[in-house]
Amino acid sequence: MSNLPDRPSPDRTALERTALDRSAVERVLARAAQLQSTDAGEMPAEQMTEAQIIELGREVGLSPEHLRQALAEERTRVPSADSEGGALEHLVGPGRIATARTIRVASGAALAQLDAWMQREECLNVMRRFEDRIVWEPRRDLMSQIRTGLDLGGRGFLLSRALTVAATAVRIDDTRTMVRLDADFTGYRRQVAGTGGLIATVGAGAAGTAAAIGVMLPVAVVPAVVLGFGAVYQARRRQRALVARGQLVLEQILDRLERGELSRPSFLTSIARQL
Repeated sequence: MSNLPDRPSPDRTALERTALDRSAVERVLARAAQLQSTDAGEMPAEQMTEAQIIELGREVGLSPEHLRQALAEERTRVPSADSEGGALEHLVGPGRIATARTIRVASGAALAQLDAWMQREECLNVMRRFEDRIVWEPRRDLMSQIRTGLDLGGRGFLLSRALTVAATAVRIDDTRTMVRLDADFTGYRRQVAGTGGLIATVGAGAAGTAAAIGVMLPVAVVPAVVLGFGAVYQARRRQRALVARGQLVLEQILDRLERGELSRPSFLTSIARQL
C-alpha cells in the first residue's frame, strides 16, 4: 500500500481554482444569458420578457410569485426619485419623495381611484396619462386657489405645492398590484434656497458696509456669518418639514386605497357639493 498522500482529483482542483465571488458569478450569468440569446436569434438579455425572466428564475429556484413582485417593484421605480443628488439636496434637503406598497386591488381600479382622489381632494389636474402611470400637476384656476388658500379643515393641500405628483400601478397577479406614489418638491426647495440666499447676501452686504466704515474685520463679518448660517438652517428646516409632511400624505393616500376609502369624498368635499 502506498504511503503517498491522496491527490485531489483534477475536477476538484479545477473547481477550487476557478471559484468566483457573488458579483463575478452575476456578471458571468448575465453575459452567458446575453450570448445564448444572441446565438438563438432572440432579443438581447437587456430586453428579456417577463416570461423569460420568470423561467430563468425557476431554474435557480426562485418562485414566480416573488419574481413578479420584484418585477413590479422594478417597473414602478423612478430613478430620479430614488437618487437625486446635487448641491441643493446636500445643503437644503431632498426635493423628491416616493412610497410604494403592494395592495390587493386591480391595477386599473387603483389608478382610477387615485385619479379621482387627486382631482377631487388634492386640487390636482392630469398632466400626462399612460397605461400604468398618471402624472398630475396643481390646478391654477381661481376656485382651487381659494380652496387651498382658505384651507378649511386644516388639510394643508400639501401636494398642491409640488411641481408634479405621479402614481404608477403595475399588476403582480390577478389580485395584487404594486402601487407607487411620488411627488416633486424641487420647485419649493428652490424657493426656500433662494430666500436663504437673499438673506445671506444681505448679511454679506452688511459686513462689507461695516468693514468700509472702519469696523474691525472680525466684528464686521459677524452679520454675514450669523445670517448665512441662519439662512441655511431655516431653509433646511422648512424643506425637511415639508418633505416629512408630504411623505405622510402619500402614505395616508395608500392607506385609504388599501382600505377602499378613496372612492368616498371627504367631509368638507361632501359639504361643498351640497352648496
